[in-house]
Amino acid sequence: MRKANLQGTQLAKTDIRGSKLGGCRIYGLSAWDLKPDKKSQQENLIIAYGQERAARMAREPDENLVVDDLTVAQFIYLLLHNQTIGNTIESISKKVVLILGRFTDPRKIVLDGIREWLRQNNWVPLLFDFVRPDKRDFTETIKTLASLSQFIIVDVTNPRSSPLEMQALVPDYAIPIVPIIRSGEKPFAMFDDLKKYLWVLRRLVSYESVRALKSAMKREVVTPALAMAKVRRAEETPAFRAGEPLHQAEHLFQTLLHNAFNGGCDGVVNTAST
Repeated sequence: MRKANLQGTQLAKTDIRGSKLGGCRIYGLSAWDLKPDKKSQQENLIIAYGQERAARMAREPDENLVVDDLTVAQFIYLLLHNQTIGNTIESISKKVVLILGRFTDPRKIVLDGIREWLRQNNWVPLLFDFVRPDKRDFTETIKTLASLSQFIIVDVTNPRSSPLEMQALVPDYAIPIVPIIRSGEKPFAMFDDLKKYLWVLRRLVSYESVRALKSAMKREVVTPALAMAKVRRAEETPAFRAGEPLHQAEHLFQTLLHNAFNGGCDGVVNTAST
């Protein structure tokens, strides 16, 4: 199919195996969950709308934006033509919290409890319990979600995939990570190695029940995470770069915690008494 007018076409869940799309106008096309194969070809897809494109070309001859993927086209158009998209993404990321852990009973109950508390307190929780994407590496998906998050909560109780997730995230993504664990359990063997990264909070939050954890969420999880987020932003300033960044960051973090709840200790914070 070449130079076809596909503007406004509904292609959600369409089987496009073996199709060849070239030079098509695709403004307003919906391309959710397409089903391509190795023989599918997409090239020179024109994003601009019909007659508007001709007018724009007359005014701005260099504007001839084409893409080679239907799904990418939607995202590119949004980035280019929605002047508030950057602010929108930034606003969303300030409220998003990624929750990682083991999704089997009774562990799932704990993660659902965290999600409920976050939602009730005006956060946007992302609980990663959906099916792994067929065409995207699992770790890559986790990284994408993490990059949209203000901070991450990881339940390291009897973990299955959490060690892999944390090892993939921690070195490359300086996002505050709050580890939690059920009372009486021990974290995975390599957890201590990850604590060398400042943004992995040393306050390993121990809980005896979902109720106890929810009652301590603000003090033991959210407050330290937000304090570390402030530290990460401060590290970008010239004052930090001029001194000893690690020492300054640790000092600022402890100061923020002290100001938040008059204290702050290293090690395990047990929520059983809350």
